Formats: sequence, C-alpha cells, structure tokens
Amino acid sequence: MPGWNNIRALILLGLLLSTVGCSPVQASSPKTTAADRPPPTGVFDSYEFRGTLTALKNWQRVLPLGDDEMNRFSSPQQDTGIRAAREWQQVVTQLTDAPLMEQLKTVNRFFNRWPYRLDREVWQKKDYWATPLEFLRHSGDCEDYAICKYFALRHLGVAPDRMRIVILHDTIRTITHAVLAVYTQNDILILDNLSDPVFSHHRYQHYLPQYSVNENTRWIHIKPRSTALPTRTDTGE
Repeated sequence: MPGWNNIRALILLGLLLSTVGCSPVQASSPKTTAADRPPPTGVFDSYEFRGTLTALKNWQRVLPLGDDEMNRFSSPQQDTGIRAAREWQQVVTQLTDAPLMEQLKTVNRFFNRWPYRLDREVWQKKDYWATPLEFLRHSGDCEDYAICKYFALRHLGVAPDRMRIVILHDTIRTITHAVLAVYTQNDILILDNLSDPVFSHHRYQHYLPQYSVNENTRWIHIKPRSTALPTRTDTGE
C-alpha cells in the first residue's frame, strides 16, 4: 500500500499551491472563487500540478525493470516459471491490433485473477512496489496490479503518456488505494483490481486522487470544493 508519508507531503504541497492562488492554467487573483476557475480536467475531476519523480524511490526502482520483465513474460522463448505465461502469450497474440477498449478490458480481467496480498505479508515491509515479475510470482496489493497492467499495456503498444498509476483515497472504505488510468480522446478509463469492468473516471465519485505517475512525470491532484478555493486573503484565519 502506498506510504502515507509521501501522500501527506504531496497533499501539503498541493494545499500550499492552492493557498497561493496557483492553478494548472494560471495564477488566480485574490478574489477568485470556485465559480471563476476553469473546470478541473484531471483524473477524478481534479486539478493537477506537475512535479518530478525524484521523491518516488519505489517507482524509480521499478521503472528500469518493467519493460524487460513484461517482455520476458510475454515471450514464448523465455521461461519465467509462471504458469499463466502461456495463457498470457496467447492473449497478447489475440490483442495485437485489437481496439483499445478490448485491450483494457482483457488486461484488467486477466491480472485481477491474482490474489490480493499485503506488502507486510509478501515482503515484510510497510510499503513495497513490485516489479511485474515480482507481482506475477508472489502477487501483491493495489499499486502492484496497476504497475503490472501499465507494463502489459506498454507491451501491447499503448503509449506511456496515455497512462498513469493513480494513488488515491477511497472515501467509502477509508483506505489508500491505487488504480491505472488510461487517457482516451474523450475520457479517462480506470483499471481497478476491485472491478473487472472498465469504467469512466466520472463513475468513481468516492475516489479522491492524491498523486499520479507515469515514467516521465508525477502530478499532484487537488479535488475542488463547492465553496471558494483558499487564496492569500481567504485562509480562514
């Protein structure tokens, strides 16, 4: 499960940005209200702010290994010792040049078959992001499903700038969660280990995004309030 220390730091940074009047588009005047701002265009209807990957050590460890491990899992010439490899290789053949939605549904359903296991159970650590082969051999928790799906779709030709792993707060279960978001021309589609069907991000009103990443960028997400957003002159003090 993603570490709370990282999430708290990102939330505080996001609140600071909103406090000084920053937005993804331009700085706001002191009298700016929620009605004056452009609508949020980020995942789960959030405002988003670009950052670097520097602080995300778990993700930086996975990145150099992900493509190679998924290529090995997908190749009939490679023996990874994973029983589902042959079935996955057949899936890859079937999904080559298939419509994107078919790829998303099939990938989501295929990897959701792995049992959910906590990092403490598998790795004896509070927070651990598994590489694809680590997940496929030992299973894992929410971000591990998202990571494996990310590299599976990369293998199928989906561009990395169309995908993000999203760390969020599930307000119904009151826990930290992670999903894979895939950006299409008109929507953002969510691959969730809690659900085999693939839905639009608008369906998940109980998901509050904290931050998201791909292999190039990290974004901090702030969910807008129905009242005026805080500024230098509207801090509640």
